[in-house]
Amino acid sequence: MSLETIHISASYRKRFMGLFGALSFVLVGAYLIYLPAEEGDGFYHYFTPAKISGWASILFFGSCTIVMLYYLKNSQLGLLISDMGITDYSSPVSAGFIPWSDVLDIQVIQIEKQRLILILVQDSDVYINRQKNKFKKGVMQLNDKYYGTPIHITANGLKIKFNELEALLFQRFKQVCESTNRNGFTIESE
Repeated sequence: MSLETIHISASYRKRFMGLFGALSFVLVGAYLIYLPAEEGDGFYHYFTPAKISGWASILFFGSCTIVMLYYLKNSQLGLLISDMGITDYSSPVSAGFIPWSDVLDIQVIQIEKQRLILILVQDSDVYINRQKNKFKKGVMQLNDKYYGTPIHITANGLKIKFNELEALLFQRFKQVCESTNRNGFTIESE
């Protein structure tokens, strides 16, 4: 049984907003660094809490800006759902192609106000080790350690609402399980 391929485009508006947010924090960091220092001498004159916060903001959000620029430039496809599997380019830490035969379960979690779809796979190391980018590999290792899978999908960079994306993935996974007589698999949502 061949199922229709679903293509979900990248949302450049959402991605640009992420870039704008990161750049804003870089500018706030620069402002904090150039604030006049309080009275004092030596170490405390140059390393005030405001200046330390400014440098931290520039380093973290500067790296986020670089990742977002690369992501905007190089990612045309958002997410592809076919009868073969999921091709994920929905975020800077996307997994690429995930065959349905590797998918054990799909779950939804919420961290603060951010909802994520977890794709639990048979062998996480396959997806972690195929990453050439050390940053991406490190993030995937942390995801695997804390959430049991390196693969998280969100609708933040896609032209789709989260609830629609969740329903599409659950429906397709259920169809694939039924068509291949896979038993014992669950689909969970919190």
